[in-house]
Amino acid sequence: EVDAAIAVLSGHRFLRRDLLSLGSFVGVAAPVLGAEVRKSGRTTGVTGGVIADVSAEVDVEGYPQGTLTFQNQIVIENGNPSARGDSGSLWIDQSNRVIGLNFAGSAGRAVANPIAAVIDALDIDVDIGIPMHHFVAATGSLLH
Repeated sequence: EVDAAIAVLSGHRFLRRDLLSLGSFVGVAAPVLGAEVRKSGRTTGVTGGVIADVSAEVDVEGYPQGTLTFQNQIVIENGNPSARGDSGSLWIDQSNRVIGLNFAGSAGRAVANPIAAVIDALDIDVDIGIPMHHFVAATGSLLH
């Protein structure tokens, strides 16, 4: 159901909620059919589209095991919403809530894992962390 990975932070960098050229995301939400969404990808930059399906079954080629079938996927359509190199981009709704994780696509459409499935599969919580301004305040008070 998901094609996703996580990384463990070493403590040398902060985890930020900022999405390049889109601002910060503010939580997660379920995808809504017909909703306008956008993402900032490495290859295509900021692109948008409309959610055309929230329960698609898609076959994706290129895995070592061959073609894999993913169920319950989000399909976003509109021109060229995604290309190679955009995998891992977060799709956000108009309220800046994350709805999906980009991982595949073809001409005119992007395919995203629903963010709830990614969170469940990887056992992560996107709301855990310490904001940088809290860290700076705490560090500053320790130095005095």
